[in-house]
Amino acid sequence: MSHDNVWDWYRDLGRLVMQGASLQDLHASLCRIRDAGPHLRDGSPACLRQLATTWTQRPAFVPIRLAELFEGQEVAHSDDYVLAMVAGLGGRHEWEVRAFMLRHDRALREETFWRIFEVEGGGEISLANVDKFSREEGNWHHTVVDLVADGTLDRARVLRACLQALNRDFSAYRAGWFSRVYAALAPSAQEAAADQALLRLGLVSPITATVSLAVAQLAAVHKAGLLEADAFIEAAPAALAGGKASALAVLRVLGALGAAAKDEGKGGHARRADAAAQVIAQGAAHPHADVQRATLAALAKLGRTELVAQSSASLSPAVAAELAPEAGAAASLEAPSSASYPVPAAAPVRPFTDDDAIERWAALLETPRDAIEFELGLAWLAGPAAAGAPPLAERLAPLRKRALKLAQRDSSHFPAVMLAVVFEPANEFLPQTYYQSTTTFVRDGQTVVKQGERQDRPTAEQSSVLPSFVVRLREVAAILQGRAARRPLLATPTDTHGRVEAEVLLERLAETRQLGQADASVAPLSADLQQALLRVPPDALGQVLAAAAVAAPLVTEALRIEWRSRGSETLKANGSPQWVWWDLRIHADPSEQPSAADPALIPSSPMELWRSSRVTTDLVTHELALVHPPSTLRLTAVGLELLNHTISGEVEHHAAPLLEVLAAHPGTWTAETVQLVALGMSAGQAPLRAQAAELLVAAVPARLTVAEAARGFADCAPACVPTRWAASFTDVARIDPGLVVQLLGALLPRLDRATRGIGALLTVLLDESLRIGAGAPSPALREWLASFTGASAAAKAAKALLR
Repeated sequence: MSHDNVWDWYRDLGRLVMQGASLQDLHASLCRIRDAGPHLRDGSPACLRQLATTWTQRPAFVPIRLAELFEGQEVAHSDDYVLAMVAGLGGRHEWEVRAFMLRHDRALREETFWRIFEVEGGGEISLANVDKFSREEGNWHHTVVDLVADGTLDRARVLRACLQALNRDFSAYRAGWFSRVYAALAPSAQEAAADQALLRLGLVSPITATVSLAVAQLAAVHKAGLLEADAFIEAAPAALAGGKASALAVLRVLGALGAAAKDEGKGGHARRADAAAQVIAQGAAHPHADVQRATLAALAKLGRTELVAQSSASLSPAVAAELAPEAGAAASLEAPSSASYPVPAAAPVRPFTDDDAIERWAALLETPRDAIEFELGLAWLAGPAAAGAPPLAERLAPLRKRALKLAQRDSSHFPAVMLAVVFEPANEFLPQTYYQSTTTFVRDGQTVVKQGERQDRPTAEQSSVLPSFVVRLREVAAILQGRAARRPLLATPTDTHGRVEAEVLLERLAETRQLGQADASVAPLSADLQQALLRVPPDALGQVLAAAAVAAPLVTEALRIEWRSRGSETLKANGSPQWVWWDLRIHADPSEQPSAADPALIPSSPMELWRSSRVTTDLVTHELALVHPPSTLRLTAVGLELLNHTISGEVEHHAAPLLEVLAAHPGTWTAETVQLVALGMSAGQAPLRAQAAELLVAAVPARLTVAEAARGFADCAPACVPTRWAASFTDVARIDPGLVVQLLGALLPRLDRATRGIGALLTVLLDESLRIGAGAPSPALREWLASFTGASAAAKAAKALLR
């Protein structure tokens, strides 16, 4: 049977192997493809690199391997070769081919296959990522487990290889594949005992899943009486600092080892009992109260009460109060003070001059994030030149090569793009680009190139979260291209908060009009004027509007954020969605639809503003803060969508710069603004949570009241993770425990007490209330606390707070 093209061959591969084809049969069918592309068998380093970085979702590695086996093609078995096998030994739909190749190709199975436990991969190509987007019955995980079950792969070797992979420096995402395969093989205690040295290495892993697997397996080995006790005790401290479940399991094993050694008596057993007790005592420093309680119980059983006393300083206030109820703190709750965290004072800016322009533009090319500096640079480019001054291209000539290179590489590098206009004014500024697919194949021995239909990509305005900024850049570009006369830019800030003094703006308008008397084409640039008016202090805006005879720009004065959930089509056993996402809807007042030249008017329809093609950069993020200095709403509207992405653990590179900009923003905070902080405190990345926690201390009550902050936190609570909030509030408490008590006291009554993780927040409130000796809860909080029943951790904390 022959095939017209390689795609038909890929499609039939699964059927061929299911019908009993051999490797020779597959190669024969490969040779009969009538329109085989030139790269089908290409095993060159460049082709392997392509397969190792881009997932074709097809068994594209199979032709290369068949050419090796039957055509004598020499292929370097590099790391790229291994990853090409991971990506293309079986396709997304032709998954049967992978198991077939490993069963019938002995050299591939005995040599290359085992290197999948050594080569991590990344991006699109790794075991974890290929499996994530493959059907479960046809992924690598399923293939390996099946081949172990039928004896094709050595079971002990696979188990050991998984543990070895977990002890390499793989990321948590990619290491998880090896944990899942090891767990799916369900090793016996005897099998785990044979590799317990590798399992002990897993105890010190920074990856939670690896530690959990190692602890569970070593606990089973201990239960079977096969644990190497002294080595385990030496390795255990790292696991005691990990997650709650792992720490409790380690404490149980340590307690049992200590008790057994104590019963045995003298000598080495006594030293083992002492070593176990010393390690157990380290559990008192664990952040979770249940681990601390288990630590104290284990030490008490070993008769090491002196270690309990030594560890008391590390205990949470709630656990310490259980040990000595009479020793409660007597301090009074004081209102938190944020006097030490003011918004940086505004300072005058330093305009560009001919003497320093090259140096400052060079700095912008290398670090394009300072919006104030960029605005000053634009003003220097567009403003009237001094008499006898050389052309801009001549003055900036030392920057030509670097600017053109950066502009070609990244069209959103706006400092480079603006200088590129200076050097090449004939080229279109930020042109509309398009996409056109190209397919190359061989027909009747001739290479045929087929062009797909041309599709326009979004314009720079359509793909930006701040379209008015791009419009203003186009106004400046027109000047640099000679299509408009040079003139002063009206919106250039006069201080570091982005404001424009009314007197300065009137002077710029007067200068523009004077230039217009000599050249009728010179008039205030539309978007530039709109932005300038927004930067004038509100108490002076009326004076400017009257003098300039212009209307006030449109401004969104209030936002209401609505959070909506949507569930996956995949359901759990109880019928609920497997995953739930939370999206926001923005309701703006006034609800007018803005044009691209309205910087401070926010649309009510988020799907128009936040479609996936919309992007920001560090520079644009900083420009958002300059749109309307008296208000944080524009920054809030963009930031909520960005920070919402971080909840799922996605890396959002612009989230940290956005919080940094918010911290220095002079505008008014609202309950909607503080949702940025709440989302940040629930982010998947610990550094972002720490940054948000510090911002909360700086903002409350300096920028808004505790009650307003509580409302903002409660409004976005469904989208957040309460346990992450608890960890963040613990960080806040190290700076200002009084703020934590006040804010949680106002926030908790607004939350559903059935919320998963609510107990963690209650525990933080209990600890900090005991630490500062807070008074009785408010009536609203008491009523809410009294609704808890049962013996859950949340109920116990609620009862303790009511005492």
